[in-house]
Amino acid sequence: MKTAGFKGLAFKRALWAARATTNAEFDRAMKEMGELDVKALEWLSDKPPYQWANDWNYEISCYDGARYTVDLIAHTCSCRKWELSGIPCKHGMSAICAQVLDPVDFVHSCYQVATYTKVYEPCMMPMDGASMWEKTCYIPPLPPDFGKEEGGQKDQGSHQLMKS
Repeated sequence: MKTAGFKGLAFKRALWAARATTNAEFDRAMKEMGELDVKALEWLSDKPPYQWANDWNYEISCYDGARYTVDLIAHTCSCRKWELSGIPCKHGMSAICAQVLDPVDFVHSCYQVATYTKVYEPCMMPMDGASMWEKTCYIPPLPPDFGKEEGGQKDQGSHQLMKS
């Protein structure tokens, strides 16, 4: 709100609409915002609730005192396990369960059955054995020539030290 030009303690108090738990509380807080400044109400109404209420960001506290930040929109966690594996980590699962959402929707698409079948959809036919290949007039390919390496043995100095 500060960056949009709406400053002051009154606006700060009116933003408690973001913390409203019932529709009646929310409507009352938005009405108070409209009484302060109609432009502020219009500016706030143009924004989707997840942008000004932060209802997709969570801070998860673990039993050992560590804290992790989870963003359900970006599918990220500060522990980075979610980004690395594509499967929500335990912190992400806590946030997903808090929103009562389906965890399957937060798993990377590479783990979905539809993606798996799409990858293996083109069928590769097996080749016949070499005895069934068509004979040609060309010279058959030869394996690469793996000759001796240049320079000879390099460990001769250490062998001579051990003999003496």
